[in-house]
Amino acid sequence: MLFSLSNLVGGALGGWARYRDASAALRRRSSPTELGRALDAMYRAEAAWKGGRADVVAVLEQATRTLCGLA
Repeated sequence: MLFSLSNLVGGALGGWARYRDASAALRRRSSPTELGRALDAMYRAEAAWKGGRADVVAVLEQATRTLCGLA
């Protein structure tokens, strides 16, 4: 799930996106600064989860809240 969210934001910033239409829609609704912050949040969430510093459910919830704040 975290990969999919990261892919969505990365695609909105011009990278490869599995679902290009969804990334394009996010790009239209968000500024580059907001997208950069969202991608940073996704990477930090994944690092915390993989590093064992946070519960996966809590990390996923926070990552989702970050993306929902963009809309």
